[in-house]
Amino acid sequence: MLHSTDAPYQRYRPMVEMKNETLKILLADDHPILLNGLADYVGNIENCDVVAQVSNGMQALNSIIENDIDIAILDIDMPYFNGLEVVEKIKSLDKSTKMVILTLHKEKDLFEKAKSLGCHGYLLKEFALDEIKECIQSVQEDQFYFSSKLNEVLEQKETIPEYDSFTPTEKKVLQLVAQAKTSTEISELLFISKKTVENHRSNICKKLKLEGGHNSLLKWAIERKELLV
Repeated sequence: MLHSTDAPYQRYRPMVEMKNETLKILLADDHPILLNGLADYVGNIENCDVVAQVSNGMQALNSIIENDIDIAILDIDMPYFNGLEVVEKIKSLDKSTKMVILTLHKEKDLFEKAKSLGCHGYLLKEFALDEIKECIQSVQEDQFYFSSKLNEVLEQKETIPEYDSFTPTEKKVLQLVAQAKTSTEISELLFISKKTVENHRSNICKKLKLEGGHNSLLKWAIERKELLV
């Protein structure tokens, strides 16, 4: 579920309406200013009780176990255990705590790893005060929440810089290589000689700086099949 907000930072906001039960919240971050600011803010959200503020992964792990936390909001970069390691360890203990990652990182692979580990949310620190109450409400309702500011990053399609330097025929050859077509099959489909196909494959390998001949080109092309248009 996507959420968006373009509102500027605000230190305090009116309380947001939540479900009636009080949520036990843990905040974990090794930057005390951010940690204290989040604690003040989350503490003003109706039915949210910040029962623990910790500065490293070991403290976060122990506090979640000891306090039966409902929602844990964890920085990725912390001493002892990082946020994702805490998530893994808690999941192995079969705890019901819902995990939200708090981070400066916008890399897609980290986001995907957080999702694969079963995290319920992914917040960017720079927009945390704008989005954290909506995140908590969504997570409470068993909906996955990620920062709307990640949209631009996640929707960016990988590009191949060298691809623009290919000739139209080279591009077509590469598209067919990605379909695991042999040089003979490519020559028949493009109505060119097999030798010409081999020359194109050789030129493509040089432009991509690939070593290993046909096998390396085949592997490269199959891995990027969806980008070769």
